[in-house]
Amino acid sequence: MTNKVYRTALGKVVDMGVQPTPVLFREVASSNAEGGVVVTSSHNPPDWNGVKFVVGGGRGLFEEELGALSEGSSGGMRP
Repeated sequence: MTNKVYRTALGKVVDMGVQPTPVLFREVASSNAEGGVVVTSSHNPPDWNGVKFVVGGGRGLFEEELGALSEGSSGGMRP
């Protein structure tokens, strides 16, 4: 998907460029955004790279919320 498709499907997209992961948590909380996603990579092995999801209020997902995410539902994912 391109940035344009994300905008159409999900609303406003803000490209924050390359930032430390904690910046996304802070920006979601301070901007009252509904959530955010960061693509991660590091000096760790490739198996440790991936994506992190942040919900409104600037917190990460709880383990029990991952099922709702994979089903495409917002199933209670609130701050």
